[in-house]
Amino acid sequence: MTPECQSAFEEIQSRMIQAPTLVPPNAARPFVIETDASDFGVGAVLLQEGDDGELHPLALNPRSFRQRKRNYPAQERELLGILHALRSWRCFIEGRSG
Repeated sequence: MTPECQSAFEEIQSRMIQAPTLVPPNAARPFVIETDASDFGVGAVLLQEGDDGELHPLALNPRSFRQRKRNYPAQERELLGILHALRSWRCFIEGRSG
């Protein structure tokens, strides 16, 4: 293994064992929702910008697909991820602008 490969492997290994630190929401700041879907499920994260200018996770919400939904086209699986996130965090985003 080359030194470059070893370094990349160690970086991945380090990131995998570090759990994200969730922060409490600040109602005065806007929320950001990011989603992603695969063949097997969706993941969503509710984020907010901190004092350091970086986005920090407030909540994580994964969900597995049942067999029928695994056959959906990629665009529909992505849309299911968005719907899942909006339903999960409706209390944070409903009635907010921007």
